[in-house]
Amino acid sequence: MEQAGRMTDVEKYNLRMNITKDKNGKHKNPKHRSWYRKGSMNFLRNNNSFRTITSQKLPNGNTKLVSPHHLNVADFGEIIVFENLKNINFEEIALTKIKRLPDNTFRLQITFTREKKRIFQNKVVGADWNMFKNEVFRTSENKVIAIPKKVIEKVGKIEFKKDKIKSLRDNEYNKHGKTDLWRRYHRKQAKLSAKKANILTETYRGLVHELVDDYDTIIIEKIDAFEMRKRNLSMNKAQNTGKNKRLALIKPYELSKIIESLVNKQNKTLIKVDPYKTSQVEYGTKYESKHELKEVNEDGKRIYVSAYTGKEVDRDYNAALNIKEWGLYPEKHAKLRDYPKLKANNLVEII
Repeated sequence: MEQAGRMTDVEKYNLRMNITKDKNGKHKNPKHRSWYRKGSMNFLRNNNSFRTITSQKLPNGNTKLVSPHHLNVADFGEIIVFENLKNINFEEIALTKIKRLPDNTFRLQITFTREKKRIFQNKVVGADWNMFKNEVFRTSENKVIAIPKKVIEKVGKIEFKKDKIKSLRDNEYNKHGKTDLWRRYHRKQAKLSAKKANILTETYRGLVHELVDDYDTIIIEKIDAFEMRKRNLSMNKAQNTGKNKRLALIKPYELSKIIESLVNKQNKTLIKVDPYKTSQVEYGTKYESKHELKEVNEDGKRIYVSAYTGKEVDRDYNAALNIKEWGLYPEKHAKLRDYPKLKANNLVEII
């Protein structure tokens, strides 16, 4: 572990840039790992050790306790520590690291793996993905979760500035190529893109908290940008206008990842349902609407009139109810009627 401390800045640079060669003329660092990341076991087994040593497994098992202050660390050897470790369950150890600190002292880091115990599921909510009027979710309790108008205005101003700079950058490239001015415009555009992405990510986190915090089980559609575009193609021309801008504002993949992260953090359950005909099938029936969507001017909701019951059906609320029902009871999913060879378990994914 002292070898890293003896390395000069030039040696560290040569290693990182893959300049250093062995006696056979081959590069020593083809993956361009930084000098301080070379403490993996692949290098340790070649009698080279650096700042950090990460241990995986001993030939006959993992890290073992010899005495309350005496450890046999996997892939390293025996060490003595100050703390009393007799109450640690060593069967749960996933990773052991030994780090050399700047003051030349050493630190032992132990990472444990534990199976999560799911809490009793007593509050369940279904949520339909939405892109209508900047809504993100419509829940099975008919709650609208949307991006705030202030955020939309702020993001719109950033997008306007970005488009203006992009135009200046393209004009400069067409006239003179990649000049210093072109690079300046390019950096400005990249900064504005990053600023917009950060604002949206923070907004997504707030919206996801609004969806997840009060429930034990959250059920959503397993959907991505391709599926959202495919849905929009079925709309009329007026509704289909600007779908790419809405997809830039509401990103299903990023939102889905944030939901998964928060659900795991709060020790809850996430169920993803196949999105097949969640909106078309009238909730509580087996009837599928064949009518075009209509919009109610008073509250802006998208509805259709049921050909069987004659009722006005709120499309998004109806979808949220179906998502909740089919997530809990996949054997009721409408896709099984059209594809009888499918298995109900294949229509849901539990996370």
